Amino acid sequence: MQKNIPFGPPENRLKLTAYVRKYPREFLIQALGGILYNTVVVFGAIFLGKAIDAANLVLQGQADLPYFYANLFGFLGFTLLFQAARYFKRYYMREIVNRMKCDIRAGLLSAFFRMPLIALNGEKVGDMMSRMIGDVEQVGQSVQTTITELWDTVLLMLSYFVACMIYSPKITLLSAIPIPFTVLLAQMIRRPLYTLSQKS
Repeated sequence: MQKNIPFGPPENRLKLTAYVRKYPREFLIQALGGILYNTVVVFGAIFLGKAIDAANLVLQGQADLPYFYANLFGFLGFTLLFQAARYFKRYYMREIVNRMKCDIRAGLLSAFFRMPLIALNGEKVGDMMSRMIGDVEQVGQSVQTTITELWDTVLLMLSYFVACMIYSPKITLLSAIPIPFTVLLAQMIRRPLYTLSQKS
């Protein structure tokens, strides 16, 4: 970990991506962990089904125990692999977000120190505390959610779609028919819901 990097905003302090790019090593590790986890995770369910089928065949006398153990160890191996990838994804994601929040707070504190006393006297302590704590926390959560959803939603859905296509293309395509309509419907009602939420 980059222990010797001082906390503080990057040169382009108005862009959130600049805060993330400040820690390329952590971002690369969590990205590789997210990609690996959301692609290998589908094999856990596949080998679990194979292990159950193998156990059933062994009970019926149609297969021997080594066949069952091979599928069982395949399930355990892939489970350990994607759980390890999940650990690195989450750990380094939290590392980036925590460092980013420290950078933002360091920048805010520096800005407060540079403010003239007259302007600083006009600021409410509660407002400054809210910006330093609550607002920064919300920014960190937004960044974490955005990056996490990139792997856990887009890539995971694609991985399951490919796996399902391999098993049964016809059923997969039929079940995917409502997806574009639901996305279109969500886009259509997004603005009216936002307007109603603003009025309430």
